[in-house]
Amino acid sequence: MAIEDIVNRIKNLKSFEEYDTEQMIKDAEEVAEKIHNDGAKTNQIRKIHTHITKIYSAVSSRNLENSIPEDIRDEILFIKPLMAYNTVRNSNLSKLKRVIDPSIDKIKTVESFEKFKKFYDSIVAYFKYNEENNRRGNR
Repeated sequence: MAIEDIVNRIKNLKSFEEYDTEQMIKDAEEVAEKIHNDGAKTNQIRKIHTHITKIYSAVSSRNLENSIPEDIRDEILFIKPLMAYNTVRNSNLSKLKRVIDPSIDKIKTVESFEKFKKFYDSIVAYFKYNEENNRRGNR
């Protein structure tokens, strides 16, 4: 499966919460494998993960209904330039950026942000899995 297939699937969503969970997990596994094969490092993808987790903590602490307040929305949108900056510094993240940017555009509600966080969590988990398998295979 190509990254463009994943990007197009995300672009066709009205909101990220519509992403079929089973498909989302398969796509996360595919993205993780591709960026691992491109030479990305755990610390590079964790920088973005830290920002997403910070936003998630802010959302959780406020007990929000389903609409996203402007300050939280701004932090979600900031993921795009953060991703761009990290991609310029490490071109091996370009496939991840191509998937994350349209994903951000599809975050409309708290529920869609929570689903996006699970998507990124899954990418990180599968990336670490690939990294460990590679390390064990090279011993």
